[in-house]
Amino acid sequence: KQLSARGIVSVVFATLPFAFEGEARQRNSRGVASMLSGVANASFLIPLDTLAAGCEEMESAMRLGLDPLASAVTMFWRIIETPGYIRLDVESMRRIVQSAGRGRFAACTIRGPNRVKRLMKELTTTPLLTDGTNPVRSILCGILAGDDLRLAEISEIADGLKTGFGGEKCEFELATVNDEKTFSGSLCVVAM
Repeated sequence: KQLSARGIVSVVFATLPFAFEGEARQRNSRGVASMLSGVANASFLIPLDTLAAGCEEMESAMRLGLDPLASAVTMFWRIIETPGYIRLDVESMRRIVQSAGRGRFAACTIRGPNRVKRLMKELTTTPLLTDGTNPVRSILCGILAGDDLRLAEISEIADGLKTGFGGEKCEFELATVNDEKTFSGSLCVVAM
């Protein structure tokens, strides 16, 4: 509450423990999640059980838990720090985050042919976005790509996210970040 009173917007990304870690850890994480929702403007809690479904090795499961977190945090920073052709100003991001509450997000990186079609399939089926009971009020979409990003691809991603999650009443904000060295030939989309 003190941060909000000073005009500081807070965003929290965290993982929730595996079910096999025991009831005590589950109870502690629920308590912390409840506490976070009272102080953070936006909180994104990732259940490791959901992410690791189908994983056999612990290393793979942990990577699946940390990669989306790293992508989301990085995208937030890069949208402001190194904007691309479509910019999202700080005030628009602040407005979205300020009233986000408990949110959902997913991050996908796709390379090769038919990348938007494959990316949209992955985004619209990921349990991180589809596993929610509350309606989506706003979508913040960040697209990280090389110079080969096409207008039709941006349009297809925006339309797919609005149709798949938001509907007509959902607020939609989009920004691009250009990184030719790292993302030439690929798309990375973080949708929240």
